[in-house]
This record gives sequence, structure tokens and C-alpha cells, in this order.
Amino acid sequence: MKAVEKIETYISSHAHVDNPEVWEFVLIPRLTEMINNLNQIETNDFSNTVLNWKDEFQYLIALTIYECDNKYLDSTSLYIKIFSKISDIECLEILIENDIPFIRPPYDTVTKIEDWSIEEIENLRQNILKTMTVKSNSWNNTLNEVIEYIDNLKVKKASS
Repeated sequence: MKAVEKIETYISSHAHVDNPEVWEFVLIPRLTEMINNLNQIETNDFSNTVLNWKDEFQYLIALTIYECDNKYLDSTSLYIKIFSKISDIECLEILIENDIPFIRPPYDTVTKIEDWSIEEIENLRQNILKTMTVKSNSWNNTLNEVIEYIDNLKVKKASS
């Protein structure tokens, strides 16, 4: 079994666990170890493959990747890509609190989406808008700035 398949199987076999302490102290550390042990080719495969997994699995990977220190893994980029792919509002509501507010100048996170297609950028935009319906109003100014940046990026891409 390939390393990426082992990670997916591990998540699948433990996805039913509802205890957050088990995830925090047992499952996420093991998942982190598995991701850290991926070589460059496996990491590239992982970063592409995970985007086709179920929302629940993608969500768990997004929660895990910041604990990873795999030198081949761009955790910020993968996190944003996962956020743009997930449709489950409960997952999005938790994930929005991390890298998403930094997708605007002066943060370097903006470079993570500059090469995306207009469709990918629009998916990200729609998921941010979706979360704005459930987050408190205190988030709206920040998220509106992100939306404005994304809209400007879409115009720039469409005209080039």
C-alpha cells in the first residue's frame, strides 16, 4: 500500500472517533508522523490526492498539517486549497480562522493563490462568503478585505 493510501486508510478507520482528546493526543500525532515521513514525491502525491478526499478527511488533514514539519509540504497552500474545496459549513467555520484572513496584502499568503485559475479563486471566494453567514460580524471587515482582494485578482486574471 502506498504511503498516501495508508494515510487515507488511517483516517477512514478512525473517522468515527468523536472524542476530541483522542484526536488531539493520539490520532493527530500519528497522522502528523505519517505526513512527516513522506518523501518529496509522496508529499506531492499527497498534496494533490487529499483534494479529492471527502470533506471530513480534508478537514482532518487541514487541522493536522500545521503540526507537520515535512520540508516538502507547503502547509499554507494546502490549507487554502482544502478550504476552497470543502463544502461542509461546519468545517469551513472552523477553518476560516486560520490562514484565510491573511489572503490579502501585506501578507505573503496572497502569493499562494496568484497562480490559481479563476474557477479555483471563485470557489475560495464562495466558501469565504458562505462562512460570513455563520461567523460573527466582527469577522466581516477582515473577510470583506479578503473578498475585495480576491475580486481584484479575478479582474486582473481575466484581463491578462
